[in-house]
Amino acid sequence: MSELSEKRSESMRPLARVMYLGGVAAAGVFSSVMLMASLIISGGNMGEISSPLLFMGYFLAASLLLSLLLLGLFRLLPFRVAKLIAVMIAAYALVSLSLDAVLPMGIGELEEGVESATAAPAWWSLIQVIGTLIVAALIWQLPLILAGNIGWAMVVLITASTILPVMSQVGTEPEERPIARVEANPPPYNVYQVVFDAYYGPWLQWAIEQLDMKADTFAGFRHYPAARANYWATVHSYASFMSGLPYTPGGSISSWRDRADRDSLLTDLKRSGFTTYFAGLGIRPGLAEVDWRDTRRSPALTKAFLGNDFPLIADLWLARAAPVAFRHSLFREGRGWVSSTLGRVTKEPTGDTRSYRSFHQYRRMLEAEEARPSSGAYVHIHVYPPHAPWQLDRTGNFVGESSYDEQILLATNMMKMLVDRLKSLGRFDRSLIIIQSDHGLTLPGRTHKYPRNSDRSFITIDDETADRVGRVNFRGVDGRTLDARYGALLMVKPPSSCKNTKGSELEVEDSLVQLQDIRSYVNSVIEGNAGDCVFPEREFVDIYAGSRRQEGPEGEMQKVGQDLEAGELNVFRIHADGKWEILPNLPFEY
Repeated sequence: MSELSEKRSESMRPLARVMYLGGVAAAGVFSSVMLMASLIISGGNMGEISSPLLFMGYFLAASLLLSLLLLGLFRLLPFRVAKLIAVMIAAYALVSLSLDAVLPMGIGELEEGVESATAAPAWWSLIQVIGTLIVAALIWQLPLILAGNIGWAMVVLITASTILPVMSQVGTEPEERPIARVEANPPPYNVYQVVFDAYYGPWLQWAIEQLDMKADTFAGFRHYPAARANYWATVHSYASFMSGLPYTPGGSISSWRDRADRDSLLTDLKRSGFTTYFAGLGIRPGLAEVDWRDTRRSPALTKAFLGNDFPLIADLWLARAAPVAFRHSLFREGRGWVSSTLGRVTKEPTGDTRSYRSFHQYRRMLEAEEARPSSGAYVHIHVYPPHAPWQLDRTGNFVGESSYDEQILLATNMMKMLVDRLKSLGRFDRSLIIIQSDHGLTLPGRTHKYPRNSDRSFITIDDETADRVGRVNFRGVDGRTLDARYGALLMVKPPSSCKNTKGSELEVEDSLVQLQDIRSYVNSVIEGNAGDCVFPEREFVDIYAGSRRQEGPEGEMQKVGQDLEAGELNVFRIHADGKWEILPNLPFEY
């Protein structure tokens, strides 16, 4: 019996070795490839890619192929050498996953332009090396059958835990989201609100001239070149102009934004019976129901390996799977090694492509207009152009390297696309249309370098106040740039039910207005109390900038505008003549 047992054991040893090597190596491969990819895709990025299941299929296929290749290689190597390789792969994968959890790179969501991989301290690299050796030693000591079974069990568990959640989310997000409405009788027209991110309002006339548009292109609209955003950041500006509720002392910024979520133009419109539709790539919290993200791409971008999604996911995977000492060199500012390499061999957009995606989503929104009701609909879209990344020309073609000026022209062309589409459907005249930005320009020096062009030099802040504001150090820019930051775009086309709405060309109103009055204006139009529907004029407008306290070389310093959610709320008052006034700080708690 003992001889038979020994023979059986000896005959089973090659199979046990194969199962051991295959299981251990596959566990390492699936952990570092399949599981890491799943963490990248599901970790806040599910809505950022066109087909999560498709890309998980890519990584599953890669994991299987790599595991089979390793197993074939192991059959050619001495067992102890093959065992060492398999054990080191598994140990490295497990340690890398652990470090990925405790040492996040701060990469954020895909395509947000804030992805970056920073260099880890040298001692983390030492920890990774030591940890890998310790885990490898522990795996080495495990019995062959036990280690092999654990490895294959991990493969099955990883595959199921990554594929099934993705499958459950496939097809659950439509391109547009209609929001429930109450039973009411809305007015016989639609309301359209289009927000172009960072469009500096005073440049509209210049853009129209550059594009050689006809005088009647925007007939019926009133442009307010002196319009002011009340907040410099998108999320807070959105909360402000959609709710009409400014921050007030005595409460927190969080409670103010929560209140804006519950009580806004949306609730008014739904109460009036409107069906509301939203589209946009990245509207941030501050208006919860507008926090929506595009999930589809044009066919050109869904190519398996040259499309927009795969290079980004591969960038993130490579950076996160690499030794921590090398992460920073593989992934920088939205473009990793894979995107950079593919960008040299293909003209397909890669890396941070928000402007490209936003433009095509905007076109789909216009195409879908015919399917929406001709009355009682509120259509809202947040558009990235002219905001960076600057990668499109004025016609929407992807050119890779563009400019703010060129995307200003693109955004203006996009306005014309909306007008033409609504006219073709017979909806333009009777609709209420608001075209705006959330804030103005942020680039230092860009808005006051055209001294002989009044359409491009619209800085109203006086020299003395500009100097004072600059000394407060708002985000490190001067007062004139701060003035331009609040110079928002605002164009309004009242419905035909309003008085005196049949202008033959674009009307320009020089009165001082603020975005925070949009809610009250829309309500007054819907309720029939707006008269000739001119936007309400203000004697002064209050604008807000956050601040934070930090330790500097000379002790505690106050940086204005760096963080709206900590420190104090600084208030500036702009008067109708362009004069600025610095008001006392309003303390708050966050």
